[in-house]
Amino acid sequence: MHLVIAVETTVKGGVIEMTRRLLEGLPSFVSKVTLICIGPPGSAENLLLNANFADKVKIAEHSFYSNPRVSFIQRIMAFLLEYPFVNRLRSNRFHSFLRQLEPDLFVIVNGGFPGSPAILALADASRLLGVRYCLWVHSLFSEHSFFRWSKSKAYLRSLMRHAETMVVPSNAVSDSFPKWLLMDDTKLRVAENFTRMNFETQIRESQTPFHVVCPAAYFPNKGQEVLLRAAASLRDAGVNFRVSFYGDGDASELKRLRKISRNLRLSVQVTFAGFAPKEEVFSTASLIVLPSVSQEAYGLTLIEAMSLGIPVLASRVGGIPELFRPSESRALFSPGNSSELAEKIWNLVNNPELLRIESQRMRALFTERHHKASATENLLIALGLGHAPY
Repeated sequence: MHLVIAVETTVKGGVIEMTRRLLEGLPSFVSKVTLICIGPPGSAENLLLNANFADKVKIAEHSFYSNPRVSFIQRIMAFLLEYPFVNRLRSNRFHSFLRQLEPDLFVIVNGGFPGSPAILALADASRLLGVRYCLWVHSLFSEHSFFRWSKSKAYLRSLMRHAETMVVPSNAVSDSFPKWLLMDDTKLRVAENFTRMNFETQIRESQTPFHVVCPAAYFPNKGQEVLLRAAASLRDAGVNFRVSFYGDGDASELKRLRKISRNLRLSVQVTFAGFAPKEEVFSTASLIVLPSVSQEAYGLTLIEAMSLGIPVLASRVGGIPELFRPSESRALFSPGNSSELAEKIWNLVNNPELLRIESQRMRALFTERHHKASATENLLIALGLGHAPY
């Protein structure tokens, strides 16, 4: 079987991570894989292919956005003109490219729904060629201005109608689809994200200072400001702690967060560490905090922390609550509520026994509900790839 997977390599975080995981878990009957990396030349290195499966995977880069000026003009046109007309021109660029590949199944990894121009162009080219394709969506629906036009909505409905399946990581994502999309429930499948952490860590119960880690890209919806304000409250209460922010993203948002940190006089407690390997991010963490205020489809970071037995605190938005049972709600706090977050951190800092219990509870929760083997198999079945090789 020849499987073709397309992913925008300009996107990082959970989308790239889950593409790697899919490649690692493919069943043996998938004899050939072509990975279409949409992005500037050389951006395929973001995927960091594992040697165990790299020999089966052929990389085919497509510089859809190779010329920044053309990209900017295309984006302006998408908002000013009827979107179906503009995107049909884009899909022509992929038509002959896909026809030469002759895939048995085409999986389009969608970083944002309804997706970027490149993603929709790929879906349109697949539809025109009659190729079986699946959309693997990783974000809540965010309606762009061009979908206010009736023809644009009809165009998107057509692409969704021809998709074989629509795979999403949480019920929150599927619930975000608007009614006008007229989604066929028989094509919609929920398959949780999963992780394969290849290192171990131990909770340092007596670690001083207490280390709070926030691994999230710098975008306004990630809510790092909430954690900064909670940190100011903890400092005023005399708590001995430090906070490390790991990630990349919007440079202007990072600049804004640094300014807030300075204004709150947090230079001693707070570090903006940038992007780092997971071993560095998790190995010294006493606690993982994900303070998102919106648009959180799943929260892969939380699953990674659970697998290592690291306590977590996360806001009650998007698909995050689905990771926990109702009785486990003490790991959740109201989005944007820095006071509630500060109180929950304070309880863990000042109660080593509670920290130990939370560590055990997180590891047990991962083993019982988010085990990588069952999650991998659920994903493969949802994508129409049969069963995992376990």
